[in-house]
Amino acid sequence: MKYIYIIVIVFFQKNLFSQKYIKPLFDFKSQESIFQISVNKQANLNRMLRYYALTGYREGVNPVSGIFGLNYDASQDEKLGTLRLYMYNLTLAEMLTHGFVKKDRIILDVKDPSKYLYIPKYGSMKIWMRNNAHCFELMQPNGVLDGTSLNIILSDIFGVEFGMEKRKVKAMILARTSKKELFKSSGVGKNIQTSKGRLKNVTFQSLIDSVGYIGMPFIDESNYNGLIDIDLKIMNWRDINLIKKKLKKYDLELREDMRELDMFVIKEKEENNED
Repeated sequence: MKYIYIIVIVFFQKNLFSQKYIKPLFDFKSQESIFQISVNKQANLNRMLRYYALTGYREGVNPVSGIFGLNYDASQDEKLGTLRLYMYNLTLAEMLTHGFVKKDRIILDVKDPSKYLYIPKYGSMKIWMRNNAHCFELMQPNGVLDGTSLNIILSDIFGVEFGMEKRKVKAMILARTSKKELFKSSGVGKNIQTSKGRLKNVTFQSLIDSVGYIGMPFIDESNYNGLIDIDLKIMNWRDINLIKKKLKKYDLELREDMRELDMFVIKEKEENNED
């Protein structure tokens, strides 16, 4: 753990702790609070018990995989009358989007984008995550916590503003160069999607998923909703020029163009931009 920053509203004080783990937290229990609450506070008679805590990367702890793609979860304590929410080992951008927004629909209007979102050019993902990922925990009285209050707290912690905006951005467009359907599926056999670009009985979304994050939105403008059969024999999905060349035999093209899209914009608050 790189650091822990805890605000305990019950005691109206801020505490800063530092701790280094010697081994991965294989015995980590997400159901348990990050710290022990004193016995005299556990009764929580006035239903005022609340806190939030931010830590760095926790070795050996898996991110939460919740319903509907959420990257956080919550547990309720009926006896204490509290609801505790927690997120583990997420990039800052992932924490702010709650897992609802794809990486290519995020705009970082910040001084140092490398602190917010991992991309392959940063090198080892594991090393980057150890230096930049976060864990977050929030406890509030049951019935008080909602998405708005969570976002306000995250905004204050990180000194950012965030939300959906219409933006004109550069995008990668998948389009057809003829009316021929050289990619049309035969409809025979199982659905196949291999790491080398053999796609059978799947949609163009599988091609977009195979290419992965390229630093800009990837939009399918082929106007084809059926299944496809293509075999690109791709060894390196980062080689966009090679992918373009392989797609030509199917009368398909990839090109960059500007589009107005709904983007999730993260920008630092004005006070954080002052020199």
